[in-house]
Amino acid sequence: MLRIGICDDEREALESHTELVRHIMQKMGMNADIRKCHTGNELLMEMEENGKFDIILLDIEMEYMNGIEAARKIRDTDAYVVLIFISAFDQYCKEAISVQPYAFLDKPLQQAQIGEAIGEAYRRQIEQKETFDFRAGRVYYSIDLREICYFRSELRKVFVITRQKEYWFYGKIDQVERVLSQKKHRFLRIHKSFLVNSRYIVRYHHDTIALQNGEELEISRSQRSLVRKYCMELMER
Repeated sequence: MLRIGICDDEREALESHTELVRHIMQKMGMNADIRKCHTGNELLMEMEENGKFDIILLDIEMEYMNGIEAARKIRDTDAYVVLIFISAFDQYCKEAISVQPYAFLDKPLQQAQIGEAIGEAYRRQIEQKETFDFRAGRVYYSIDLREICYFRSELRKVFVITRQKEYWFYGKIDQVERVLSQKKHRFLRIHKSFLVNSRYIVRYHHDTIALQNGEELEISRSQRSLVRKYCMELMER
């Protein structure tokens, strides 16, 4: 079931947006768990208590914590949720780019407008559901690529670092890179020992990158131009 969060501090707008989204999901023939939140803090608390959302519609101009501030906190724990801002694009574009929004929609929302955005967001979520499969001893694992921060190789072992846990198996990181090259997710080879999920990169320096989980990883000299090019392209999108 798709989990959708809607956050707006104007009660009338919140109710209207919720009914619009509910009608669109019924029209698409899909079940959805739709949660209404009146503040950014309420939205964050909902995620902490009941889990991540697939899609969030987020008003930018809210009191106490605006939509962009809430989105930054959300991105600290979730690199993949589809963020749809409700506001004028031009006014907040530069500030909002850092949280990788999927779309900007103007108030008042129109059914065709929000229907197209949610339909595309849903297809994007489906496309993102890929796994990395491996065997460790007698146990077979299938890990959602969205949960993997990076791969690290040490001698004959490859470690799989996720947000919650660390796994390892015997293998070569070159083989992992070949498998990942066939996926839609982008993993960057920043070092002979590191393959990093690009969605988890939050800060870039010429010789290191910082990840959402707080770790900093070294970029080898041979990979610095490649990583720099990717990070510059990301900033220009």
